[in-house]
Amino acid sequence: TQDPEMAEAFYSYTGHSYQGDMESYFEAHDVWTYELGDYSLENLTDGSPVTSFTYYLIRNYGEDAVCNLLLYPDTVMEVTGTTWEVLQNAWKESILNKYTDMEVYIGE
Repeated sequence: TQDPEMAEAFYSYTGHSYQGDMESYFEAHDVWTYELGDYSLENLTDGSPVTSFTYYLIRNYGEDAVCNLLLYPDTVMEVTGTTWEVLQNAWKESILNKYTDMEVYIGE
């Protein structure tokens, strides 16, 4: 990431510099979502929460399911077995569980 603040937060939580690969990309958005405390998916132009949520869906339901949900959002119950609200709450909980009480790495 080229944003110095985001790069510092990424390093603080992971203990290494941003690598530019897909895993680092999604991890950076998880970190930034947690750092900002912004779990709103209302503004689809603000990338971090939306990207983090999308990655949560991919990890838990697969790429095909996410593609289906993007094309047909009303199939959420059929595809995931739950509602958008429950999915959003589970995603937020996963971010909080991942980083809350984490020992943040400081220094080199």
